[in-house]
Amino acid sequence: MPRSLEGMRVLDLTHMLAGPFATYQLGLHGAEVIKLEPPIKGEPMRWSRVNGKQQMSPSFLAINAGKRSIAVDLKSPRGRELVLRLASQADVFVENFRPGVIQTLGLDYATVAALNPKVVYCSVSGFGQEGALRDRPAYDHVVQATTGMGLVNGDADSAPVKVGFPVVDIATGMNAASAILAALLRRERSGLGQYIDVSMIDSAATLMFTAVTGYLASGSEPARVGNRGFTGSPGCDTFETADGHIAIGANTGAQFMRLCQELGLAGILSDASLIDPQSVDGSGQGFVRAVDAPAVRWRLTQALRAKTAVEWEHTLNALEVPAARLRSVGQFTDEALARIPGTILPLPPSTDTGKSTRTLNVGHRTLRDSPGTELAAADLGADTRSVLRGAGLTDAQIEALHVSGIIGMST
Repeated sequence: MPRSLEGMRVLDLTHMLAGPFATYQLGLHGAEVIKLEPPIKGEPMRWSRVNGKQQMSPSFLAINAGKRSIAVDLKSPRGRELVLRLASQADVFVENFRPGVIQTLGLDYATVAALNPKVVYCSVSGFGQEGALRDRPAYDHVVQATTGMGLVNGDADSAPVKVGFPVVDIATGMNAASAILAALLRRERSGLGQYIDVSMIDSAATLMFTAVTGYLASGSEPARVGNRGFTGSPGCDTFETADGHIAIGANTGAQFMRLCQELGLAGILSDASLIDPQSVDGSGQGFVRAVDAPAVRWRLTQALRAKTAVEWEHTLNALEVPAARLRSVGQFTDEALARIPGTILPLPPSTDTGKSTRTLNVGHRTLRDSPGTELAAADLGADTRSVLRGAGLTDAQIEALHVSGIIGMST
């Protein structure tokens, strides 16, 4: 059986992270993704310098695996004509230029939909197609600052801390892919195309769902809780151990009771100066409530320093108290991800670097027609000739476009 999106063609005019991640997700589900870049230079994420040599960057290799590559000069009227020809045959059109730019290029939704009424057209931007902020340039950490994400992170008495990876970019790509899939399903039912406006600020707001909806309900700003859990339970925090740190999620009365008993701190449970008794004895509702949170934390920390993070992780999970030692990305990848079949995709060597690489599959597994790709990221313009042939151009026309610099080809 074919994969979910096999037979679908995606024309990808995106660059950097958010847009390319969206189209990468579609490709993993079987769509043919045709990535369009400027001739000669390609998009900014394509290149990095290793030992003084320019080659495809690891991030580009990972996020563009399985895509076909064409190089077309969008500043040229003839180049734009080529894109419109391809768009007329596409199921999905994705762009992430700053709002207004795609209109100046003559590749906006109205123009494309006039040629292809059933197209699903997705615009990805920092601040959306409407509103006072629409024209601002955007990068992940700037959007984190704009949306309040930067001020939510960290401890109340420390400097603001951004999330340590481009969380908004990747969430925006996931948001766009989800919206495109919904639009394709709608088209199957109605025969109608769709325009989709996906922004980084919308995606950031979705990630901060509890913080934003909490503000909407109460008008109160969310507290900065650092490494503590959002429930406020004194047993939901990150603690020092004999050799590192462990995150514990003893939120409910039963979980907190088992934690304290294991740590030899059962006395806390009946000490009304430390804990609200009704929050642990089953007579109350909700999560455990501390009367003197610093004092409870000090006692828990002293007890947890008696063993290593690994020992506590095994002990507490066996008691059904959620707990995990703080792992590095490498430890998580090697210990967990690499042991789940189909999660990490090995790719063949790229012609650019001569080295094989690995990337991540979609974040789920299926019983049938599993998503994935076996193809490395393509050289810039590797598929220009074959794609344009498929669009009806002759070899002579393609060669003339190449000589004029309107298109680029690697072969």
